[in-house]
Amino acid sequence: MKAIYKVIESINHDGIIDGQRVLLHTDSEVTFATLTKWGSMVPNTQDVCVDLFWYCLRHKIALLATWIPREMNTLADSLSKRNYACDWKLCPDVFQHLNTVWGPFMLDLFATDENFQLEPYYTFHYTTRTHGVNAFTHHWQSRAWCNPPFRIICSDSLRSSGCVSMIPWHRMPLIRLVTSGSVTVAG
Repeated sequence: MKAIYKVIESINHDGIIDGQRVLLHTDSEVTFATLTKWGSMVPNTQDVCVDLFWYCLRHKIALLATWIPREMNTLADSLSKRNYACDWKLCPDVFQHLNTVWGPFMLDLFATDENFQLEPYYTFHYTTRTHGVNAFTHHWQSRAWCNPPFRIICSDSLRSSGCVSMIPWHRMPLIRLVTSGSVTVAG
């Protein structure tokens, strides 16, 4: 339910679906039942459902749901089960130490609403709180905190931006790979 609420809120960031009918296709029978009844016996789900209900009412959004059998929705089902192992957050105390030593940082370049260290921050996908989408498409006029997902550390985009600095951790195979290339390691 929380994901549905965030998606509706994100899509409607500038009122684009105010006063509209929105049809949600779901392969979850529980989600379908919750949206059809506007309620759940699970307290946390009920709280989000009530918040979503009031959001839709305030914005005059008619949220409708339809159920799709999972076997007719295999692509979306497989995408929903992906594990984003790179979506982690450095311990805030360690970040504060690095901010004291190398900062002050004014911007967080590769964040999510759940793991940002400071505001403003850039995300990979639009959210209502992000400063922008895709840090590579923006010019940074200030010192930026850069803690990218490991999957893009070796990318040409990150190297050409000149923003890679890492704490050496030579026992980690990825760090050995990066330090053997053309990336400078700050230590």
